Amino acid sequence: MRRSFLFIFLTIASIVFLIGMGIPLFMKVSNFVDSFREDGGPSSINDDTPPPPPRLESLPEYTNENKLQIDGTTEEGATVTIHFNDEIKEIIAGSGGDFSTSFTLVKGENTVFAYATDKAGNKSIKSQTYSISFDNEPPDLEIIKPSSGESFFGTQQKQLSIEGQTEGEASVTINDRVVVVNSSGKFNLPVSLENGENKFMIVSTDRAGNKTELELVVSYSS
Repeated sequence: MRRSFLFIFLTIASIVFLIGMGIPLFMKVSNFVDSFREDGGPSSINDDTPPPPPRLESLPEYTNENKLQIDGTTEEGATVTIHFNDEIKEIIAGSGGDFSTSFTLVKGENTVFAYATDKAGNKSIKSQTYSISFDNEPPDLEIIKPSSGESFFGTQQKQLSIEGQTEGEASVTINDRVVVVNSSGKFNLPVSLENGENKFMIVSTDRAGNKTELELVVSYSS
């Protein structure tokens, strides 16, 4: 009887303990685990690894557009800090780590670089520094010889050399034929004249894409 009574007493006491202490304790442990998961676990709390530097998509070295579009990728959710000349802009990288923004270029050379800061405050090394030259002025172009409207006669004058001067490092075409331009901007192209009027369209294009066009017209009679 004593053993039976003791067994019943211990059983009832265990049930009361579980109801009074065990279930609340279980709930506290469960809530702690859930909050731990939501916070990202120990890997986010102890994250001390800097993100990789932002990767900026291809940027032009020269342009005649005053708006510069900058697209790139980095760690998802990181803050991208972009230094453009003396301007600083911060952007949050979206899904997949993509980010995009734009700046207004100033005449001449412009520089841009960026770095990323993740949610834990780790800062990446800065990206490559890019240099973009903004130029919207057409290049100088001069035909040194012959003069437009000039006339040529006989077999000895059938062969003609068109000589000119343009901006250094510009490209030149004469009637869509590519012409060699030296470092000082001088060029020449030998041509063979046909009887009657001969028209030549000379086009100079600088590195930013600006163009200057001149028409040269000469006449020839055999």
